[in-house]
Amino acid sequence: MISLFAILLIITKLRFPFLEVPLERDEGAYAYIAQLLLKNIPPYTEAYSLYFPGIFIIYALTFLMLGQTIFAIHFCLLIANLITIVIIFLIGKKLFDPLTGIISGATFGLLGLNPHAQGLFSHPEPFGMLFICSGIYILLLGFGSKKKLLLMWSGVFFGLGLLVKQNIFVFVGFPIIYLCWELFKNSYQSRSFWRDGLLFFTFGYFIPLAIFWVFCLITGSWDQMFFWTFIMPSEMTSPISITRIIEQFKTLSIPIIKSSPLFFGVAVVGLLSILWDKKSRPATTFIILFWAFSFFTMCVAFYLRAHYFLYLFPATALLTGVGFYSINRLIKKTALTKINRLIIFGLAALCFSYSVLDQRKFLFQT
Repeated sequence: MISLFAILLIITKLRFPFLEVPLERDEGAYAYIAQLLLKNIPPYTEAYSLYFPGIFIIYALTFLMLGQTIFAIHFCLLIANLITIVIIFLIGKKLFDPLTGIISGATFGLLGLNPHAQGLFSHPEPFGMLFICSGIYILLLGFGSKKKLLLMWSGVFFGLGLLVKQNIFVFVGFPIIYLCWELFKNSYQSRSFWRDGLLFFTFGYFIPLAIFWVFCLITGSWDQMFFWTFIMPSEMTSPISITRIIEQFKTLSIPIIKSSPLFFGVAVVGLLSILWDKKSRPATTFIILFWAFSFFTMCVAFYLRAHYFLYLFPATALLTGVGFYSINRLIKKTALTKINRLIIFGLAALCFSYSVLDQRKFLFQT
């Protein structure tokens, strides 16, 4: 817990100087619609957006608690980032061990600072992934305790993620595939739990969306909402071009990877560890599936922007943790087994220090 607190403190210290940075274009739009919400003006009536209202509601709640300031908007992002770090730590701890959780949380905290991914601005992606990561952790708790109510709450959090941005709809395939796998893998006697669990999850998933749609019907904004969040996005979706999206991915990902190459290198080790580490293969497969759905969510519109890479950071951080876990297990098989934890902490500190030093001009001087 001391290590986790230290990580949260370091990330807060690194982010704090940026809390007064002027609003990015999209932030200004979200803030304006949030101001209208506080004046009891429903979304999609006097100001329009292609997104579901989750991000506007988050901004409006922030304004209510902290005032209508730039600092408040970015402070809310800081809190969301710190909570996500804790949840990623809990996921890593649940699937592997506390050390994996600590390294995963620290990696996510650092990746979230990346200026090439616009990680310091309050876009929908970090808030959406906060809800998705929460849903994944509750899903894991539901697996372990066999409590259907937890699976329903997992669905609620996935639904809240969808309420932030429509393309997060892709993520619903992740828990459904995993629940179906558990359904068919288990014996006939225990299948009823997983079948019911799938129904509970689906019910929870549609609760936030149902509340939103009822609100639109009551306020008379249904037609406007449907036009701006369903018709317009379908009209604006880019033509399918695999070549273009590969080029965009390469162009946008290179500077992100270059700023933290050691972390991404260890993440590749974590990805490949499935080939030799049979004991952790189920947990690693779970994280790889998480990463795959993060990637699909990012690419669903067949057009990429820099901040879409924020979708990848939670799963990438967990893969980095898996990489260190795998390296730790390999060290235990050598004569260095007595100092294996010291070696792992040393390697993690090297990765963290390299990334901070590489971005020192942005973090400390600009």
